[in-house]
Order: sequence, then structure tokens, then C-alpha cells
Amino acid sequence: MMPRKKTAASGNTPAKKRRMTLLMLLKRIDNLRTAYQDVSKEQDSSFQDAFLALLKDTGLCFPDMDFLCYLTPTDRRPLYINGRVRSKRYEDKRINDGFAVLNVLVRDKAPLLVSGKFGDIPLRTKEGAFLALPVFDHKMDVQGGFVCYTRKTDDMTDERINKLHVLAVGLSSLMRHQTAGHLLSETAQRKLHESLAPQIKRRRKNTASYRRDVSKTPLNYTPRSTHITGTGFGGGIAIGQAVLHGAPHEITTYAAKSKKHEYNALDDAIAKLIAKNEQVLTLQRAHLSQEAVDCLRMHQLLLQDPMWIEQIRQGITFGLSAPAAVEFARQKTYFTLAKVADPYIRDRFSDINDLSDKLRLALDNIDTETANTDEIILVAHNLGVSGLMEYALETIKGIILETGSISSHIAIIAGTMDIPILGQCAGAMRHVNPGDRIIIDSDQSVAFVLPEAHTLRLYKRKKAQIRQRERHLSLSGRQGNADCTTRDGTKISLYMNAGLPSEVALMHDYGAAGIGLFRTELTFMGWTRYPSVAKQTEMYRKVLDQAGAEKPVFFRTLDIGGDKPLPYFEAPTEENPALGWRAVRIGIDRPAILRTQFSAFLQAAGNYKIPLHIMLPLVTEVEEIRHVKTILRATKERLAAKGRDVPENVKFGVMLEVPSLLWQMDALCREVDFISVGTNDLMQYIFAADRGSALMHGRYEFLSPPMLRIMKHVADSCKKHGTELSVCGEAAAQPLEAAALIALGYTRLSMPGARIPLMHNMCGSLDITLLKPYIEKLMQTEEHSLRVELHAFAQDHGISTV
Repeated sequence: MMPRKKTAASGNTPAKKRRMTLLMLLKRIDNLRTAYQDVSKEQDSSFQDAFLALLKDTGLCFPDMDFLCYLTPTDRRPLYINGRVRSKRYEDKRINDGFAVLNVLVRDKAPLLVSGKFGDIPLRTKEGAFLALPVFDHKMDVQGGFVCYTRKTDDMTDERINKLHVLAVGLSSLMRHQTAGHLLSETAQRKLHESLAPQIKRRRKNTASYRRDVSKTPLNYTPRSTHITGTGFGGGIAIGQAVLHGAPHEITTYAAKSKKHEYNALDDAIAKLIAKNEQVLTLQRAHLSQEAVDCLRMHQLLLQDPMWIEQIRQGITFGLSAPAAVEFARQKTYFTLAKVADPYIRDRFSDINDLSDKLRLALDNIDTETANTDEIILVAHNLGVSGLMEYALETIKGIILETGSISSHIAIIAGTMDIPILGQCAGAMRHVNPGDRIIIDSDQSVAFVLPEAHTLRLYKRKKAQIRQRERHLSLSGRQGNADCTTRDGTKISLYMNAGLPSEVALMHDYGAAGIGLFRTELTFMGWTRYPSVAKQTEMYRKVLDQAGAEKPVFFRTLDIGGDKPLPYFEAPTEENPALGWRAVRIGIDRPAILRTQFSAFLQAAGNYKIPLHIMLPLVTEVEEIRHVKTILRATKERLAAKGRDVPENVKFGVMLEVPSLLWQMDALCREVDFISVGTNDLMQYIFAADRGSALMHGRYEFLSPPMLRIMKHVADSCKKHGTELSVCGEAAAQPLEAAALIALGYTRLSMPGARIPLMHNMCGSLDITLLKPYIEKLMQTEEHSLRVELHAFAQDHGISTV
């Protein structure tokens, strides 16, 4: 009897055989992780041999691949090469092209399939196809990548891409061992600790710093009184103890025990997580706004999303365990969302990321730890709504994120709950240990880790005063008072900065005299495409209506470029974007941008009784002003010719941010109706110090003789020509700096709304006739800073500065 031929029905197809080989590789990865959990320097060599042998055997999954290699961004040599290598020249050519593809892979963090002419990637290979798959760490940073090449583009099927992705997920757990040879062994760590022990013992015992140092190894020691800079989402001050959320949790097993076992475990974990979220929603509903409830409901729907669940099940089909398959689906979702232009949609990955972490913990039957404190500062790489719900909401005082944006769900919800957030703090989790005391000052975009005693006292006093002012506003029926007069009778106008229409209504609560700076670009950054004139008009009219008929709004034209890109506006990559193509320079080169915005301003204020205020950012020379005024005049005439209502009185001004204008003050004052000094950028350019640099933070002072002389020169020039003058930078929001500005002749200050009550107190306690001669005398000195002298003067004369 002839033996029966093996067919597809018998289950031994080539695809089935290769899939079993992939499962074997996943099991070998698990064995390697078990054998080398703690790689010391002595074990590193044997681990490298085993790791390279594993990489070599990956070729068994791709026997028809012409070339396959694993590359790392930090090393110009491939870790291994596999495939049919014809010659050394052939190999070098493929490796060179592989690194070119890898560079794009690191930039885009998404799978890359390059075929045909290879687009704009400079490759030496002009035929066939390259496929690159990233290998991530838990923060979605690219640690390396597989680069495959085949002469037949049809070989790059979805199955092949998914198999490589499964392998990349498994290998990601081993990437941390590649640098094992550079780590200190346990013996070296102990010797280092012993060498520092005498320094620790010299400190007074039974102190917090002594107990902290003797209980930690020096490698994990966080220096005291460090600070973290980022971007403040909302405003406010928070003080509490650090809780690290979402610290990386290792996947224990990557290879599936059996498909049925993994499918059942997945279904049970999803059901368990849905029930837990419902319980949290019931318990926390009293503390949640409707927006928070809606976001949590959306998370429940995500847990039941058939597309997401199908991606997880697909990973199990290829041989991954359920927790590893969740990581597989998380990365595939990231690849999809990374290609979306809309930043709001991209920010939804934080929700998927958070749910993936919770689902992996549920699969491993691990409960998240709850903090044993009533004042929590959450520190996380990223945070979703469901992650926030793990904690008692009344105990969360502030949040620090390594990523995040103002459009994320967590920022929206925290805003409704009055929780300050400091986002985009790169490396924050490395600088904070659990239990560290932290101060968040979201208004100043800074957080202090283990602050000194005097800093802690200062912020506790500030926080108490903020609570007192908020209580006063509440008791007074939230009726603000725009009148602000110094002790010598000088009237000071306090304006509010805003960037979104929803913020404008708060000006009445804080008692602002108007909106001194409306950043129009913030709304543009939330749109998915460039807005039409009608859409812009609707937005500006809403702003004017909320401000009311008696209070002015100073609209700043688009300040885009640099650190404020628009997702739908392509700008060139520049080495120094702060000094490059941005703000009014873009408007002059692309006049349609200014024309559409001017048209929207004019139509929105058609029946506006008080003057419409328009100001230009980053003006460098007077000729730019004349050019833009020509565009504004032509736009107004065109609308009038069409019979549209346009305001009779339009005031045109500039932001004084570039030092070159200081030598053009006479010509500048003749061309504009008002000037608003942007102290943030002006200081940055005066002192050649990047204001976003942590190393430059606090190095140069606004309260220094050179800076105060500049501010006096501007005030004197505007007074000479009768030009309206204001300050809308950070200096206007600080009591001591604001007092100095008022003494120099500035009577209009614009600041975040929450600072206005504080400035009311300061102005009411200030006597300009006493401070002006004193500060003019100090300005003639050559001191680095006048802060100490001015603070002493304020204390001696009863000026409220906190």
C-alpha cells in the first residue's frame, strides 16, 4: 500500500511547520530569560553567545528570505546576519541600506515596507523590497530593528510581517541584557556603597536624609532639591508624596502553553477588568465630572472592541502567550495611530496603553498597589483615565507625566477636577523615588523633588493664600472687580492671558480688565485641517461675546513654527527653530495666512463698539510692520467693498520680543498703536539662554540691572510718543517683578487669570513714589540680581508679594 501524501488537510503544510518553529523560538526566549534573569559581568559573555545563536536561528522562520539582519541604532555593526549572502560586497551593500531604513524606523517608530524606487530613502539597492520591524522597550523607544530584504516584493505578505512582529515582541524582553557587560556587578555595587559609607555616617543620625541614604544603593540615589521642567497643563500648585504609576511589569512567559488556554485566560481577564472598572465607576462617581464619566465609559467600550480583541487573539494564534499578545496588539495599535495627523486621535494611544498594562496585570493576577498617603503626586510615563481611577481621587493632588498633551483625556479630566499637571517631563521617573516629597508649580512649568525647607514653606504659604482667594471669590458670588489702584493713586489694569474660547469666560470671575493676550494658535493646534475664514470668524466672535461689550481682547496673530507646529502645516526642519521660520515670518512669506486671519478678525468684530486689537508676534524690523499693515488695510477695504460690516476702530500693535527693536523704538512707536512686551522671549534672546533648557533655568535674572534698564528704555520711549504699553510675559505674573515693572512706568499687565487676585493685593500695598527712586538707584549697579534687595524693600514697606 502506497503511503498517503501529506496534504494541507493533514496539518503539515510549510506554513504550519514554520509557525511551529516560531513557537519554538518563543520558548527559547523564555528559557534564556529564566537562565539569565540577573546578568552579571561574569555571565555576560555566555549570554551574548546564547543570544546570538538565537538570532541566527530566526532564519529558520524565513528560509526563502534573501537577507535578514538585526541592527541597533547605537552601533553601526549588525548583531547578526542571515540569508543567502553572495559576497562581502553584496553583504555590505545590504547592511548600508539596512541602516538607512533603520534611521527612518527610529524616527517614525512604525513598521516600514520599502519597495520599488524606495521614495526619498537614499538606498543603493534599486530593486526588491526591504521590511523593517522595530523592537521597543516599555516606553515605546526603539531599541533596534529587524531588517529583511527580498528580491520578490510579493514575498512581503501580511503573515510574514505579523510573524516578524511577534518575534520582535519576544526579543524586546532580552534587549536589556545587551548592555549587561556595562553594568556593575553586585560585588562592584557593594564596594561602591562601602566607599561612600563614611560620608553617609558623618551626617547626623535619625534624620530623613540619613535614613534614606543608608537604605538605598548609590546607583538609585536621587540628589536632593532637584527640579524637573516640563509643560503645565492648567494651573495651580500641588504638594504631596510621589507615587510611581505604571513602572514596567515584566511579561513572565512569551510562548503560549496552548491556544485554548490563552484564549480562555484572555476572556476571563477582560471580564474581570470590565467588572472592576464598573465597581470603580460606582465608587468614584461622586468625585467625577460628566466628562470623566464619559471617558471611563469609553474605556469600557474599548475593552469590548472586537478589532482590538482580534489583534490580541491574532498574537495568540502565532504562538504568543496572552500577556505577550496584549503587548503585540498594543504595538500594532501604536503603529496605526502614529500615522494619524490629528493630535487628538494620536493622544488616544495613552488610553490603549493604560488598558494594555491593566489587562496584562489582570492576566498575571497582580493587583495594583495603592498608595498609603492622603496627598499623592502621581508620576508616570503616560496615564489614562482608567489608571487614574485606581486611586482615591480626593487624595490625588498633582500629576507629572513624561509624555502627554493638553488635548489628552487625562488633561481634560484633571482640569475639571482642579488637579495641576506637569507634562512632557522627559526622564521624570528616573529622577523620582517612591515617597519623595514633590512640589508642582504648573503655572511656572516646574516641579521640585525633595525641596529645601524654605522652598516648601514658601509654597505652602502660596497654596494657603490661593485657597483663601478662591474662598473669597466664591463668597463674593464670583463677581470680580476690575479696579486696581496703588497706595499713591496710580490705576493699574490687570488683564488675563488666554488661548481657548472656553477660558475667556473666567476673566469675569478673576476681575480682569480684558484679555491682554489671546494666543490664536492654540485653537489651530486642536484642528485637523487649516480652518476656513467662516470657522475662524465663528471662533473669534465667540471669544468677543464671552468677553463682553466693554472689555477688550488683544488677538495675537498665529505664532506657529518652532515649538508650536501645526499637524497640517509642513515646515522645514531647522537646527534652531526658535530663531527660524516662525510667527510673522511665515505670515509674510505666506500672505494668505494673514489675509484669512485678518478677514476673520474684522468680520467677527463687525458690530464691536470698542476697538479691535490685533498684534504681531516676533517682529524684527519696522519694515515687517509696514508690510503687514498693507495686507490688513487691503483686507479691510475688500470686505467693505463687499458690503460686510467691519469695525471702524482697529488698533494695530506688536509683541516686543526681539532685541533689534530696542534700537528702532522711535520708528516703531510711530507705526503702531500699542506695544506688548513678551518678557519670556526677550530674555531668551537678550541673554542667549534657551528658556526650555533645564541647565539654563534660573541662571539669568529678570530682576537684573541690564534687563531693568531695557524695560525702562521701552517705557520711556512709549511715554514720549504716547504709545500704549503692556507686559504679557511671565514677569507680569510674579509680584516682585510686577512691582518693579509698575515702578518703571508699566500700568497694564497681562497674566494667567489665577494670578490676578494676587496682583490685586500687591498693587493695593504698593507705593510707587517710594519704590521708583530706590529701583532707579539699584539699576545703576553691576549686580547679577537685585532680587534680595527688592524683596527686603517689599518686606520693610509692607508690599504683598506672596
